[in-house]
Amino acid sequence: MNISLTNELENFVRAQVASGQYSSASEVIREALREHIRSVRQREFEQRLELSRKAWSAGDAIKADEAYFDGKIERLRSQHGL
Repeated sequence: MNISLTNELENFVRAQVASGQYSSASEVIREALREHIRSVRQREFEQRLELSRKAWSAGDAIKADEAYFDGKIERLRSQHGL
């Protein structure tokens, strides 16, 4: 895969390699992509958490406590004759 970078980004990558923190430009790019993926996943998690909080506040959520799971287990056992 080949990618094009702006001069600013290319200079940054070169500086990171020159600093000795990374051994190659590819390593800098891989780390940047891993960080971007973490950031995206964190935002997605925070969005799901906020939706859950709103649902809970509106009374549209079910509390998944021990009683909830005990009921689930019983229903599964009944359905499967266990």
